[in-house]
Amino acid sequence: MVGLLLFLISLVQGIHFYLIEGTERCFVLDLPESTVVLGNYNLLDVPPADKLDQGVNLRVLDEKSTQILTRLVRGQGKFSFTSQGFGKHKICVAATSTSWFGTPRKLRFELKMDNTKEDVSHEHLASKEQLGHLEEIVNNVNERLSDIIKQQEYSREKEALFKDESEDINSRIMFFTIFQTIIILVSGLWQIWSLRRFFISRKLIS
Repeated sequence: MVGLLLFLISLVQGIHFYLIEGTERCFVLDLPESTVVLGNYNLLDVPPADKLDQGVNLRVLDEKSTQILTRLVRGQGKFSFTSQGFGKHKICVAATSTSWFGTPRKLRFELKMDNTKEDVSHEHLASKEQLGHLEEIVNNVNERLSDIIKQQEYSREKEALFKDESEDINSRIMFFTIFQTIIILVSGLWQIWSLRRFFISRKLIS
């Protein structure tokens, strides 16, 4: 018959007790929701010949007796779990039996629950919400600055294009003006030469 012994223990408290092979002991933690619990264990007084075989079945159950962690532990080590809801959570340990016959042995077991922290606290949520709001504001400002910079770059490109086009048009106007002036001068000289020849042919001038 497996004996069940319940204790209410503090989260930051170390306890040691004796485990009898074939029995189970449970300890109750009253936890808020989404709390990360870290535990340290140490199985002592194990004969050297049985160190590889002797272990402890460690289970964690929530208030509805739903198993949220099960592990076979040996020697010294750590474990962790996250509470699934508000209420009492059981940490149960049972020493495995290494012999079929004989008197069940007593094994000393140390258990310490420490470094617990709420995974999702109101302050944490508030700080995350504030941080998220600030990040959103910063992102909006960055986007607006980026849009302004892009608009300025586009305006500069348009101005540069307009300047190039204006210079090209001005150069063309200048070219046509010079060309037109040359044509007028040539035409004037040709007309003067033609008139002179006409006057000479008519013997109006010598």
